[in-house]
Amino acid sequence: MGGQLKTSAEECAELRRRYESGETLPGIGKSLGHSPYWVRRRVVAAGGRIRSAWETRHKAAPTCGAAWMKRCSRCLKALPPTAYWRKSRASTGLSSRCKRCDTAASRKSKLGVTEEFLHDLWAKQDGKCAICSRQLDPMGSNQSGSLPHVDHCHEPGRVRGFLCPRCNMGLGYFQDDEDRLRAAVRYLREHAS
Repeated sequence: MGGQLKTSAEECAELRRRYESGETLPGIGKSLGHSPYWVRRRVVAAGGRIRSAWETRHKAAPTCGAAWMKRCSRCLKALPPTAYWRKSRASTGLSSRCKRCDTAASRKSKLGVTEEFLHDLWAKQDGKCAICSRQLDPMGSNQSGSLPHVDHCHEPGRVRGFLCPRCNMGLGYFQDDEDRLRAAVRYLREHAS
């Protein structure tokens, strides 16, 4: 009895159709005299995708076909919800600035540099890592090793350049200490095959 559903496939499909048309799990459950959990299990059994709490609150679930846009308070562009950080305390459940503007503001306050400065530095480096010359991609990922990291001294306004994730972590592990880096080079040379 523990995990078996005693509802036919057709009934599960009908529950999924109702859910994907915009009805909520509690609403469907109440109309049938069952709990939202009971409805959820049957919607999932029929191959349905359960909306997140944010999607339910804003009716922006992809399965509902809604094309909801939000305007950034800084750049004033209308962007999809995925372009914003989630913020549970906000009325919309999203931050007021898009991810790009939020990152720019964070760099300005933490590093003391502007986007224009970073664009100039990017052009000067030709979009490559300042250490290994690997081509960087602003839309890349840490896993691919192509996402640029802004290397900086821990003093505001002291940005050194863009690095790939590996070179950035390497400097971090060596704590930006030239003596340690020289010792590592010496070690590699001594133990070269």
